[in-house]
Amino acid sequence: MSGYHAVAVKGRHDPADVIRAVYGVRTGEPVEAAGTGEFPSDGAQPATAVAGQVEGWTVVCGDFPPDMNDDAETARLAELSRGGTAARWATESASGALALDLFAGGQHQRHFFLVEGEVEGSTGEPLQGEPSGGLHETDPFELDEWTLVEVVEAHVAPWDAIAQAEYTRFRFQP
Repeated sequence: MSGYHAVAVKGRHDPADVIRAVYGVRTGEPVEAAGTGEFPSDGAQPATAVAGQVEGWTVVCGDFPPDMNDDAETARLAELSRGGTAARWATESASGALALDLFAGGQHQRHFFLVEGEVEGSTGEPLQGEPSGGLHETDPFELDEWTLVEVVEAHVAPWDAIAQAEYTRFRFQP
């Protein structure tokens, strides 16, 4: 699989705490630093994630969480946004999957999920950076990672800052 799942949380947060929330790692289970790494835009490895600080955001990127898009995962991301903002974006090339979520103040503000050219979910108002009319109104075959990057740049940081930041690699058991 070639793809990645990324979450950015406004402010400086303990990377292990963000990884626990994103991947549902139980309290007490180890999340161990394992050297440095790069933003895995060409594909992430299971049970690893990178974390870094990017223009006032804590960014965690790795493989897709095993419970992506279910109620428990959504609740964990909403909790990360309490008192601030959290953004999640993901892409997977084999299925053409794209995901985008924005949480603010503990509330899920925007959700978009596309798989194999079919919109599987779209709630909330279009965000700054989305194509005219929003992601759900755009031809699914015109949407790609760079469409998500436009939204991420409008809400988190310039793509070059995210892609070229210094990251620490972590290992964990989801």
